[in-house]
Parts: sequence; C-alpha cells; structure tokens
Amino acid sequence: MPEGTYLVMETGGRPFAIPAGAVEALRSWEDLRELPLGSAWLQGLLEGEGEVVPVLNSPWLGDRGGGPREVVALVHAHGVRLAIPGDHPRLCAADAEGPLSEEASGPWTGTLRLGAESVACLDPGKLYLELGLH
Repeated sequence: MPEGTYLVMETGGRPFAIPAGAVEALRSWEDLRELPLGSAWLQGLLEGEGEVVPVLNSPWLGDRGGGPREVVALVHAHGVRLAIPGDHPRLCAADAEGPLSEEASGPWTGTLRLGAESVACLDPGKLYLELGLH
C-alpha cells in the first residue's frame, strides 16, 4: 500500500489508525473464539491457516463501552501476528502527521490528520513490546 496510507477503525466510538503496511488482512468478528479467563489484554483467539492468533482486548485500546464487534485486523509485530478489534474499517491517506502529547503512553506513536479529524496512530511494534511478548 502507498506510504502514508492507514487503516482507520473505531473502538468504543473512538477512531484510531494502524499503518496499512502492517495490516495483513481483515477478518470477521464471528471468527473469534472468546476466552473469558485469559490475560487482561487477551479478548480471544482466531484460528486459521494452521495457526492461532491472539486478539487484543478492546478496553486495552481505551474502549470503555461494549467493545467492537465488526472486524479484527491481523497485524505483524516483530514476526508475531496479533489481531486488533475495531468497527467501521476504512483506508485513509493522512494529510499530516504529528507527535502525541507528553502524557501519551503505551503503543501510540503519534497523531494523524485525516481531513478535519485528528486520530491517534497505533504502532504494532510498540504494541508488541507493551504486551510483553518479546
């Protein structure tokens, strides 16, 4: 995908972006096998193509509502596949990029200007490290 293209999804009505080059595919939420007693960051598992992929728990992304129920994006981080839940997926080209505020922490790497909207950008590499998967 072209440089500066992002997959934008929402969790709890809050949009976030993932660099499109890190996204391998989108899968239906119906494919998810939920794990109610898993780790706090783990929503469930996706099976397919001979492997099981962990699905990130949406409250970990800041979702305070019921969580997304539409799709999961499969991303690569340090050779590991992770699935990130979201609603209303769309590809967007960023108008501009900027740093996050000083208070920002976790896997967020900066903000993107998408028309009139400012969206936090998720860094799959930081996500991998934040989850302690290294």
